[in-house]
Order: sequence, then structure tokens, then C-alpha cells
Amino acid sequence: MTIQELHRAVRLELDKTDANSLPDFTRSEIDYWLNTAQERLQTNKYTGLNLLQKGSEELQKRIDDLRTFIKNSPPIDPVQVTNSKYLLDLSTIPDYKGLYKVLALSTQDSCTIEVYPEFCRHDEYVRIKRDPFNRPEFRRPIYLITDNKLEIETKNALIFDVVVTYIKKPRLMSFDNNITSEFPEAVHVELVKFTKDLLLENIESQRIQSEQLRSQTIE
Repeated sequence: MTIQELHRAVRLELDKTDANSLPDFTRSEIDYWLNTAQERLQTNKYTGLNLLQKGSEELQKRIDDLRTFIKNSPPIDPVQVTNSKYLLDLSTIPDYKGLYKVLALSTQDSCTIEVYPEFCRHDEYVRIKRDPFNRPEFRRPIYLITDNKLEIETKNALIFDVVVTYIKKPRLMSFDNNITSEFPEAVHVELVKFTKDLLLENIESQRIQSEQLRSQTIE
């Protein structure tokens, strides 16, 4: 839908309730609630807080719904901290919101290969480092996220040309600037209903039982 069609659809959804008791929302107000709904809807689909309890890559529908937000960074050379640790500042990636996966080149003894570093939780880090069968090495680095930095751990290898696949922050919609949602067309109906619920909740909190009830209706 265009931004004009989204506005019209939101007003129509509100008219189905009790039009006489609702205020006449301005364009900027509807823009605000559309953008709020878009941000929350994206987060719910990305994290798995939805009716199907499935995150971004656990279901084909999640992949389809979020495909317009998935981006690849250009190759980035991380900062080498030790002979086995590298840091990459995620805040330098435009519109970065959440991590999908990491691809890098790893070099040791004139041998260069592509590697997908494996995610490591902080509470498992010490155990993995001591485990001779799972500790990071040239062909199997690991990564953690600390203080908005990607920390890649390997062993006596050079890590470079890191490509971060990530979910980007949604572009703000604007009626006056003719900017519509980045969600695929198939998600626009969900976006409209989500926006309507937020508007009603903002006016009369008893009519909608807040986030928990709403998340149970998101596919």
C-alpha cells in the first residue's frame, strides 16, 4: 500500500469501532502510530514474540515478512586486539538493529578460507575456550557481542573482510513526504490492524489488553 492507502485503511478500521466517540486524528498522529506499530511488528517477527512463536529464520513466513529489512554490510576489517581476538564496532553499520549471521575470511599459514563464526553465549565462553574439541580455531572461530561490538575469537589466525548480515531499522513513514512502509505488501494488513489497536489502546486502555494479547494475534 502507499502511505495514503495505509492512512485510509487505518481510518476505516477505526470507523468499524465507534467513530462518533473517537477523535479526528491528524496525519502526523497517524504517521507516529504507524511507525510505532511498524517498529514493534518488526521486533515481534524478528524475535519470535508472536502467535506461532517463531523467529526470523525458523519459518518461511518470517523470512518472507522480513526480507526487505535484511541487509549485508560491505566487507569490514575488524580491529585486532590480540593474536586471537578481533573487534568490530556494530554502531558503524548504518541502520543496524539486530544480527543475523557473520561471514569472514580466515588466514593461517598462507591458507585462506571462508568461515561462519559460531555464536557463543557469555556464560559458555570459558567452558568453550577450555574444551579441546570446541575451542575456537582457524576453521571454527566463535563470536560474542559485548558493548555493541562484535568480538571474534580464533587461534593464531588472521580475520578480515567480515560481512555482517543484519536486520536494519525500519524507515520512518511520512504522509507529507510520500514515504510508505518497507514491509512487503502482504504484511500491510497486519500493520494496519496493529496500528488501529495501538490507537484504541492509547485512547481507551480498557478496550485492548495491551502487548500480550496483541502479540498472540501476530502471525
